[in-house]
Amino acid sequence: ITPPTAPTTLSSTDHTASVWSGDDTISVSWSGASDATSGVSGYSVLFNQTSNSLPDTTIDTYGTSDTSDPLADAANWYAHVRSRDAAGNWSSTARHSGPYWIDTTPPGNPSSVSSSSHAPSVWSADNTIAMSWSGASDAGSGVSGYSYVWDTSPSTLPNTVVDTSGTSTTSPARSTGSSHYFHIRTQDAVGNWAATAVHRGPYYVDTAAPSSSASSPASVGSTSFTVSWSGSDSGSGIDSYDVQYKNVTTGGSWTTWKSAVSYLSSSF
Repeated sequence: ITPPTAPTTLSSTDHTASVWSGDDTISVSWSGASDATSGVSGYSVLFNQTSNSLPDTTIDTYGTSDTSDPLADAANWYAHVRSRDAAGNWSSTARHSGPYWIDTTPPGNPSSVSSSSHAPSVWSADNTIAMSWSGASDAGSGVSGYSYVWDTSPSTLPNTVVDTSGTSTTSPARSTGSSHYFHIRTQDAVGNWAATAVHRGPYYVDTAAPSSSASSPASVGSTSFTVSWSGSDSGSGIDSYDVQYKNVTTGGSWTTWKSAVSYLSSSF
């Protein structure tokens, strides 16, 4: 009629107490239960969010280990084990272990992502793009880092390798073009990744100088003649022309004739 003793040890084989885990099932093992007469014959095991509960009087296992059903995200899961002897007596106390912290929910991506150096769809001669972000969140283990990528696609999902734990970055030198995009994705402290990414762009970069040419008659029999000019640019396009002249016979310096004009010819 004497109850057995509760186990003297109880611990998890796959979780560490007070450390976040992305595994939503908790495996535990125990030892040390004893009964001097009929012997220990089984155990009742309880997983809940109370630190010192007494399991019921239903045998859950005859061994010395058990695994919980999938558990919800929380920072206060506990395991409890109670002993039964072969005569049906139950220990009056239980062995407790925990708390175990579970986080299986992906974090939220930054709510604000912007460039301090470039505006989307506006040409810039700066070929490095500075980005910063804020507002990423995780209700469990917390945000631990980000994966990001620069490319020319509007919807790339970055991989699951952390590139930074900070909140800003500057791109490598980008080539001349109008389709530069930045993509960022968030990871939490247990390794859950956001399923989506935040995308920004397109950013326009033009570091290539335009080309230009001018033409006029080799000689004329009047006091005026037409001068024509043109230009080309592989990036942002031609905005305007400055046209200068000088007298090569007298060795004069260049003198501005037309400044910031958009037309392509004039009478000199």
